[in-house]
Amino acid sequence: MSQNLLAVLKGDASAVDGPVLKSDENSEVFFYFADHGAPGLVAMPNRESWRHFFKQDFLYADDLHNAVKYMHENKMFKQMTMYVEACESGSMFENILEDNINVYAVSAANSRESSWGSYCAPNDKVDGKSVGSCLGDLFSTNWMENSDIAKMNSETLQTQYDLVKKETVKSHALQWGDLSFVNETIGYFQSGDQDYKKHGFWNKLKSWGLTQIVERVGAMEELGERKAENAVDSRDIKMHYLYNNVVNHPSAENNAALQAEINHRMKIDNFFKELYPQHIDSVPVLPTDFDCYRKLIGTYEEHCEAITDYTMKYFRLFVSECEGMKSVPDALDASV
Repeated sequence: MSQNLLAVLKGDASAVDGPVLKSDENSEVFFYFADHGAPGLVAMPNRESWRHFFKQDFLYADDLHNAVKYMHENKMFKQMTMYVEACESGSMFENILEDNINVYAVSAANSRESSWGSYCAPNDKVDGKSVGSCLGDLFSTNWMENSDIAKMNSETLQTQYDLVKKETVKSHALQWGDLSFVNETIGYFQSGDQDYKKHGFWNKLKSWGLTQIVERVGAMEELGERKAENAVDSRDIKMHYLYNNVVNHPSAENNAALQAEINHRMKIDNFFKELYPQHIDSVPVLPTDFDCYRKLIGTYEEHCEAITDYTMKYFRLFVSECEGMKSVPDALDASV
């Protein structure tokens, strides 16, 4: 899946079965990505997941950066904006994204912290019915709700960032890259139409009688004030979901599912504490040796167990191993 995404960005139709980006030097490109994350990577589902029990595919920061550089060098955009929602999402850009290639990025979190789910139980209701999961991520729901009510032809990238940053109180939303065009209006990037003042995507929605979206946002103001209060660390959302299942539907099956998750987390905690006893509480560092990082993650997945979002909270220890001792996976091989 990560290779598909990279091919789409680079406009490489020969590498993917489906549409690819067909932009040019006059294009304004908007890129939004949301998934789980860890230092220097974001997770993507693998098309072989069902056969290999949730085998992960990762989009690494160096590969994404190379694709963006390719786009710039091949004149595939005039300006490009990137919004990334994931734990440690700042690490996709920190010390990587240049400030002179007409690319502006915003991350939901800095390079050392989790992202947060929003509209979680008990605020997970749609039309009065509980969905049983967080309805979105705090950063993402903030910018999407802002876009719903914003004037596309007047609100700027900087204004939106300032508003969203203020509302995203559980993590640190940050700006990266080229800030020279943050006074451009968001309509240039989010409208889906060059003549966004008349035919922009968001304006089309409203003209089609969907102004109730805006009205609903206004009606949800009180709920919106509680979305941060009831936000859940992204790495704990599954636990939160399973716990609420037990509280609301205390069946043997639901209790067993919760206990299985608790056991999984304890197993992961103990594994990494034994593997890195001296570094378990070390300050995270940014990855630069991506080859080593890929090898450690691949070795873990091949010899240990399937990677989950909770496992990824410990990927910072793999980064420390690669950036510090440079010992490749000897320690990990010895532990399996």
